[in-house]
Amino acid sequence: MKIEETTIGQIAWDGLTWEDFGGREAAIAAWREDGRADRDSARKAAFLDDREGGRVIEDDEIRKIDVYSLKLTDFARIGLANADPEPGEIGGPLWYDRTYGDMSVIVEVMWGVAAAYLKDYNFGYVKPLGECIYDAWGEECETPEYDPLELLTQRVIPEIELDILNGKIDLAQELYDYYHVLPAADNPFIRRRIDPADFMSVAEASEALGVSGARVKKMAIDRVIGGFKRDGKLWLSRDEVQERIDYIAEHGKPTRCKGPKKDDDR
Repeated sequence: MKIEETTIGQIAWDGLTWEDFGGREAAIAAWREDGRADRDSARKAAFLDDREGGRVIEDDEIRKIDVYSLKLTDFARIGLANADPEPGEIGGPLWYDRTYGDMSVIVEVMWGVAAAYLKDYNFGYVKPLGECIYDAWGEECETPEYDPLELLTQRVIPEIELDILNGKIDLAQELYDYYHVLPAADNPFIRRRIDPADFMSVAEASEALGVSGARVKKMAIDRVIGGFKRDGKLWLSRDEVQERIDYIAEHGKPTRCKGPKKDDDR
């Protein structure tokens, strides 16, 4: 068997090793006989080397990036994101600072390309902010005078701010989703802030409230009942469901407000 007669897919999925090609030195010599290195074969050879050595990370492809941690202003947190203005106010079974005071905007800058994320270090994960990527700043980023901090302050931050102010980035929704649409991975930081006993499934909430599952989901979307989504499944706050039950017992079910009758003569 010759390397040049296989595909990298075959090598990967068939579990081929250097022995299947007659040994590393013989196989490489075979496809270099004409005095040139075939790029495709070289890629396959690198795959075989990595498989044999158990290499997962390209340690010869390490690239330096500049990472910056930014904070949101009070105007952004309280004004635009509708956060609780009382500093340090923390409540509800899903533990996080309702002022968003723990939230950082993380920006990575490399070669004129920047990526923006949200990160609360208490939750230990990052979420893209808006479309995440800001790029295309021209050839000046390849010059020795290139300053990533200057790029950040003069171009990236103004663009992020503009996207938020003109509504391209819905900051209130972005921050809410960070805490309420959680990654499925088992994260110890998140696990410490969620007690499964404090939450119930849509089916359980539906039965307790005597409404449909669709109505329960709508209540969560409208933030009538708190909860979070994880791995495509919605969980509702048990305490807030009970509060809703108690409210209905005392006041009756809320009725939808009917709009004014239309004047047929108009």
